[in-house]
Amino acid sequence: MASTYLKGVRVMAGTELVLRLKSLVLIPLLTKHFGAVNYGVWAQVSIIVSLLSPLLVLGLDSAVMRFLPGRSSREIARGFSTVSAFLTVVSAAVAGGLWLGAGPIATAFFSTSENERFVAIAGGMILVGLLLNQCRNVFRVIGSAKGYSAMALTQAASGLVIAAAVAASRGTVWRLVCLTLVADACLLGVSSFWIMRRLGLVRPDWKLLKHFVRFGLPLAPAGYAMWVLNSSDRLFIGHYGSLADLGVYSVVYSLGYMLIELFFNPIWLMYPSSAAEAYNQGRLEDLRELFRSSTKLALGFIVPASFGLAILAEPLLRTLTTAEFIRGASLVPLITVAYVFHMMSSYFDVSLGLAGKQAWSTISILTAMAVNVAANFMLIPRWGIRGAAISTLLGFAVQFGVSAGIGSKSIRLPFDFVFFAKSLGASALMAALLTSISVGGRLWLLATAVCIGVCVYLGAMVVLRAVSLRELRGLVGLGSSRAAAEPDDIGTQPSA
Repeated sequence: MASTYLKGVRVMAGTELVLRLKSLVLIPLLTKHFGAVNYGVWAQVSIIVSLLSPLLVLGLDSAVMRFLPGRSSREIARGFSTVSAFLTVVSAAVAGGLWLGAGPIATAFFSTSENERFVAIAGGMILVGLLLNQCRNVFRVIGSAKGYSAMALTQAASGLVIAAAVAASRGTVWRLVCLTLVADACLLGVSSFWIMRRLGLVRPDWKLLKHFVRFGLPLAPAGYAMWVLNSSDRLFIGHYGSLADLGVYSVVYSLGYMLIELFFNPIWLMYPSSAAEAYNQGRLEDLRELFRSSTKLALGFIVPASFGLAILAEPLLRTLTTAEFIRGASLVPLITVAYVFHMMSSYFDVSLGLAGKQAWSTISILTAMAVNVAANFMLIPRWGIRGAAISTLLGFAVQFGVSAGIGSKSIRLPFDFVFFAKSLGASALMAALLTSISVGGRLWLLATAVCIGVCVYLGAMVVLRAVSLRELRGLVGLGSSRAAAEPDDIGTQPSA
């Protein structure tokens, strides 16, 4: 089981590394070409899309991941076609509503009706985005890490090429949005064609949809609450601040979350399905070892990375952006720590699901949402984007407190506190050394500082006996190019 889990981590880690490198290239392209105000417009379009998507999905993603894995090709095809047909209908209706109400909606989101065309096109982005996500879910259901990665990498490459072309031709944000939508629509066409060739073309089954909605509907509030936690701060900034503030905060937010995508996501994606398999087969010792090794691996990467980013955030922003974005450097570690709380909460949410107490997961995220919104009201008008970062941290900290408190009682799993303490100590030593290195905005010095930090951290961990040299060699082997079998299932949603 551990071998299969690590093989899946290897595939997704390589994908996430490429995607994050793409982000590091995309941010300077967009910020230096468009500036803070236009980058804020770009970010606000994403907010509109993410606002409406959870309301349309109705928890169907969770239902797909719960009922389709392990089924025949025909059953998977029927589920895919059913959900896709439903999402097409409801998304088209919403797109029409956005087109008709573009003016007032633009005033609410952009403080002016001049950007109403961005609202009008958001409906198409919602439709294409939801259907693309269903294609990704199919690859997860059939256990194709390569298919999932191919979609992600193709989308990232097209986005990077489009951004570079728009910047080189001195194009507008509108052109960037339109070309991105066209590229995603093409990817959707290719992915759907491959899936239909692989699984066959089956008519939707509306009785099956009723079954899926019955399962997913109780989870819908959690999805919307998660949107509030991810995005409400930017709505408050747009209202109480300026589009320039929104642009700065969006870049800071992207950098803070980048570490989660790079280190946590590849490790986490395999965990829910592996944990459910062990629990359902009564292999509780395997579940305990999986939890211990997965959390240890995740924190072993993310703790030093968070310390390092806190020290190097300002020179990183100097390298990637323009001077107007530097004022957000001190907020980057706050965003990272906030999402560390969220990702650690997810481990305990899996335990809640396995124990039949999924309602507590919804309660934890709704409580976190309430805390976040209240903090936004109190802090953003006074402290601006710093208040937004603090509000995000408070919300996810509350989520972790509730999920971990109930989840650890539902299924008792071992957490390696000694390893965590040693990782904190080694990271602090690394951070102290990095503060003495004057990086400025020089890329080669930034890369040198990162290499020095990695060596210091690993050396300290070996000295503290937190990891052995054999374990370090194992991590190097995790990224080797030797062929490995595909995991049986990737990132499936566990259930009790």
